[in-house]
Amino acid sequence: MSTERAARDPLRTLVALAASALLVAGLRVAASILVPVVLAAFLAVLILPLVRLLERWRVPRALAITAAMLLLFGVLAGFVVLLGGSLGELREIGPRYLRELRERLAYTFEWWGAKGVAIDAWLPERWFDAKAVVNLLGTTVRGGAAFASRGTLVLLTLFFVLLEAGDFRPRLRRAFGDSPRIDRLAGVTRELQHYLWIKTVVGATLGVAVALWIAWMGVDFPVLLGLLAFGCHYIPNVGALLAALPGMLVAFVQHDPMHAILVGLGYLVLGMVLGSLVEPLLMGRRLRLSALVVFLSLIFWGWVWGAVGMLLSVPLTMTVRIVAEGDDDLRWLAALLEAAPRAAPPESAGEAPPPAEPAGE
Repeated sequence: MSTERAARDPLRTLVALAASALLVAGLRVAASILVPVVLAAFLAVLILPLVRLLERWRVPRALAITAAMLLLFGVLAGFVVLLGGSLGELREIGPRYLRELRERLAYTFEWWGAKGVAIDAWLPERWFDAKAVVNLLGTTVRGGAAFASRGTLVLLTLFFVLLEAGDFRPRLRRAFGDSPRIDRLAGVTRELQHYLWIKTVVGATLGVAVALWIAWMGVDFPVLLGLLAFGCHYIPNVGALLAALPGMLVAFVQHDPMHAILVGLGYLVLGMVLGSLVEPLLMGRRLRLSALVVFLSLIFWGWVWGAVGMLLSVPLTMTVRIVAEGDDDLRWLAALLEAAPRAAPPESAGEAPPPAEPAGE
């Protein structure tokens, strides 16, 4: 019997790996359909507490959903208007900034070249081509317009998800009975709501603080850099670096290296206070993902779904961990994703351990 079981285990492993490969391939192929649906689902999780609050105030469900969506649409519209204006300004004066950057870097390259270090040989020639930068900015604007066109599908999907949210759990119970996995779904929703709300509030606070700091330092594009800091806050590990580099580069071109260093120090202080102190304090132990898993999930979901996958990498991995915790066959996966528990504090030197209880009690 044990021989048959040992023979089946490698086969089950191969089948599981093949199924996982097919699942990942399917996620990539169906990205154009799945990304708007998944984004709508996470937005629904984010604004569902507002809908519940309006319903407790005896507002009809359809009206509560409409009001919540109008609020969300207003916030997104304001975000798009600010971003579009900032990108238009950047597109107009970007070539001038690039020329000044080339002049500053040329002096740096000559200084290092005199010491025998050819830095310019390490960089592609097109990196400092003004036409290439203008084309890149144009591509960014066109990509933003394409994403906005997808926003219609996201908002429509969001409306129907919110409309059906109240009947979702009873419908699952009618279909599958009183399964513990259905109750586990409520836990997934609560943890995602907690994570997304804290991440959004802290990110918005960070974006405003960065914009004020950039404006106070006399650096151009404070609105654009604040929006960039807000968006990059959703990207784990490398988000802070991605947000700080453009601000430091603009300060370097507009002023001098000292301004760039001061701007970078401002990003560092704000990131440490809000991202490393306030956010973990509010988040508690709900994230429960190891740092390596967070970094690998960023790479994996970015490869599967691009920029949206990078933004949603932590929520998606959290969902996988929470679902795996409630399944006996997948509990090993939850254990691999979860951060190591903190070690118990050592016993004091003068204290003896408590006596063990008798075996019969």
